[in-house]
Amino acid sequence: MLSSLSEKDLTDCREEIVRRHLSAVLENGFGEKCSDPEVFGLRIGNEVLSSWFEEVSAFLGKERIAYFAAHPEEIRDFVNSHVHEQPQEDFEELLMTPGAALRSGVCNQPSREVLAVAVARVCGIPARIREDDGTAEYRVSGSRSEKGAPSVQAEYLPFDRSRRETSCLTLRTDDEADVKYETTWGLTRLSDKGEPDQFLSLKDNWNHGRMDIPLVPGRYCLVTAQRLPNGNAHVLEYHIRAEADKKAEDIRLKMQQIRPEEMFVSVDMPPLHLRADNGEAVRQQNGKKRLYIWLAPGQEPTEHILNEMLDNEESYERIAPAISLITDIPAQKEQRLVRKVTDRFPSIQCCYAEDPSEREMLMRSFYLDPGQLPFIFVTDRSGHGIFSAGGYQVGTGRLLIRIMNL
Repeated sequence: MLSSLSEKDLTDCREEIVRRHLSAVLENGFGEKCSDPEVFGLRIGNEVLSSWFEEVSAFLGKERIAYFAAHPEEIRDFVNSHVHEQPQEDFEELLMTPGAALRSGVCNQPSREVLAVAVARVCGIPARIREDDGTAEYRVSGSRSEKGAPSVQAEYLPFDRSRRETSCLTLRTDDEADVKYETTWGLTRLSDKGEPDQFLSLKDNWNHGRMDIPLVPGRYCLVTAQRLPNGNAHVLEYHIRAEADKKAEDIRLKMQQIRPEEMFVSVDMPPLHLRADNGEAVRQQNGKKRLYIWLAPGQEPTEHILNEMLDNEESYERIAPAISLITDIPAQKEQRLVRKVTDRFPSIQCCYAEDPSEREMLMRSFYLDPGQLPFIFVTDRSGHGIFSAGGYQVGTGRLLIRIMNL
């Protein structure tokens, strides 16, 4: 039971909820199915964790449970008839728990998908939320591993038959390392009117420069983007029509090329006095391009950039000797994630500001808000500032790699 929960769930969830859920599962007497996380699993989608199994089971009753166990395709009609949408009062990002949805009779579409999975699991039917678009589906075949997890050959059907992925889009790229979903490219399903309807949650499953994406028939827009340091982006759009039982398209992803001069600015650097751990002054290393990251250890934006450095270990290993991490006081370098980064990249220089107030003048010289940390800037071989960023945007870590390698 516990092994089916993520590390975050184990941190957030109360023991009482886990115990009540487990007790309700065992009372249903599923036998060997109690080893299948798609039957007994507490987590369904992104809803708040609750002991929903007991409440959903009581709502259904033994007769319905027995019927749905033999007719899983009827679960969608049950959900549609018992809970309704009120779009004018809906907050799309907020999911209701399965029990609350049944009690109120009202919830949004993502919550209905979660409820469909909950009903199926109460009936002993392996079910899950499809990762790419949040569709509820149940397992109809496929073996399970010794730990109970479904095999990669498992076959699933959506409760809503119109959501079957009967088309396929093939993408190709010349450089798998240069494309990253949600950073340099994305895929969105369009409504019948051609408006954005749902952004798909995909992973970069490239195989020798090729990626096959199963799609529900419909219209889609694929976007590639190259972000500039000033926040602008070069964008290409591909409009796709996916038809049932047909291959959608075979597309080679392309990125608008960014000219080096678009990446850089030129700023005369005001004085900056840094000191090493031993208190000695850090000399400005002219003659080489250098990356400085002024940290706010423990704060979320700073943690994002540090995690990106860890995620792109090989690339940052190469440029680590040209990186300086700056803190306001020496003790901040002992913060857990800062220490993890400096241990992983021992050639990174770690220093602190002799006068932290110098940061404000420096950030203003780059036309940045002094309150936005981490403060990132790059100097060229002559010591002029050529790039800066305040705060954090997705993909900043990869952008810095490109700048340092130009």
